[in-house]
Amino acid sequence: LGVLRNYMNSDVLRAVVLVHMVSHALKNKFRYELRQWLKTLTSVPKDGAATMLLATGVDSVVVKFFTRVVCSCPEADILWHDEIKDILLQKFGTGLTATEMTPDFDLRSLIHSKYMTAVFNQLQLQTGIFFTRDLNIMINQGQRLLRLKSVDLQEPGIRVKYMNFLFHEEGESLVRLAQSKGCSGEADRLLTKAIFNLKRAISIKPNDVHSSAMLGDALIAQAMSIEGKEANMAFLAAEQQYKSCLEIQPDYPVAFFFF
Repeated sequence: LGVLRNYMNSDVLRAVVLVHMVSHALKNKFRYELRQWLKTLTSVPKDGAATMLLATGVDSVVVKFFTRVVCSCPEADILWHDEIKDILLQKFGTGLTATEMTPDFDLRSLIHSKYMTAVFNQLQLQTGIFFTRDLNIMINQGQRLLRLKSVDLQEPGIRVKYMNFLFHEEGESLVRLAQSKGCSGEADRLLTKAIFNLKRAISIKPNDVHSSAMLGDALIAQAMSIEGKEANMAFLAAEQQYKSCLEIQPDYPVAFFFF
């Protein structure tokens, strides 16, 4: 997309491509910040009160992030003048001009109210986090907003699907990190933590085919790093996860590969 944008002469088409680039970058940044916040937790909530407390914390992370995307505040200025550009550079290379890359250039100047609505809509669809109809109308009208609040969420209080998302993201991140460590004690430690998080994700949303497949991958990786009876048990557990994937979605590619 970055190369394509550089060859375009139409300001409208360049803005449309930039919307897709920015939406993708913001989605990845949002997921990264959720994972970082999750790492700050000292324990996983097991009762209703603790889960609600955790939910309130997640709501806060969500609102703060979306505030930086659509509101007029110092944090938003940092995002649009600096942070988002680093992500775009890493992902799309030459997608921005030299002028657009300077700290003084505000990318929001290229995404006026019409396109900001598109960014906001795409980000809601990509993350599964939706805000109220009233807020969407205000953004569509180009109204100047200072801060978002938890009441602007369509469903105040983080819901099950977000908790599932958090545990899946953390689990997948740990699996990828463990795979880079080879067969070592550190890899086994990371995989044990990953398996715990992925099981939590599945317990929240039993029909989550992606978490089941990732748990299968984690168990396979763990089996290959250990020996004997424990390794066999891990292989059997992985096989069960892949079978569960096919029961949920018969054509799921990762699970289908193993059968």
